[in-house]
Amino acid sequence: MKPAVIVAAFTRRRGVTVEPGWGAGNLVLKLGAKIFAKSGTRFDPRKNGRVMKEWLVANARADGLSLAEEAHAFARKAASPRRPKRG
Repeated sequence: MKPAVIVAAFTRRRGVTVEPGWGAGNLVLKLGAKIFAKSGTRFDPRKNGRVMKEWLVANARADGLSLAEEAHAFARKAASPRRPKRG
């Protein structure tokens, strides 16, 4: 699936922004200030082969839109304010 399809599916959602990623032509989708999806290759910030554990590299047959949906739901849940327990 082309990254443009995934970007188009999320750009109209509240709180989601599209920004340039690392490297030429890469984009990131953010919910608030947190990245939940990225196009391009693995993110290795130190250039030492140790990629960030939060990132997933999917093969060409993976359903990128479903993976982005799951990541968005996870980020949305993590970003929501926690309510105190009653009792």
